[in-house]
Amino acid sequence: ESICIINLTEQAGKEKVIADAFSRNIVHYDSEKLIYVSFDFHSYCRGMRFENVATLIEAVAPQAISMGFHWRDAKGVICNQKAVFRVNCMDCLDRTSVV
Repeated sequence: ESICIINLTEQAGKEKVIADAFSRNIVHYDSEKLIYVSFDFHSYCRGMRFENVATLIEAVAPQAISMGFHWRDAKGVICNQKAVFRVNCMDCLDRTSVV
């Protein structure tokens, strides 16, 4: 039903152009089904301080809880997931793997 978009790009420097364009397009799309979270990964986690990702996790915890999960057993579907996360960054696996 909804998508929680997490943007991990830098809000300054060479990635700022991409981050700003992405944000503008989300605002322009103007959908109640989109939840947009901007988290400057390099700023928060500079110096290998990956524990600071907890700030992001706390911010999106309500969405994670409300979206649920898909569970199926031999008898059929027990519950369905209601939403998804979409994580966006420039270098793909480095930042998204930590998150």
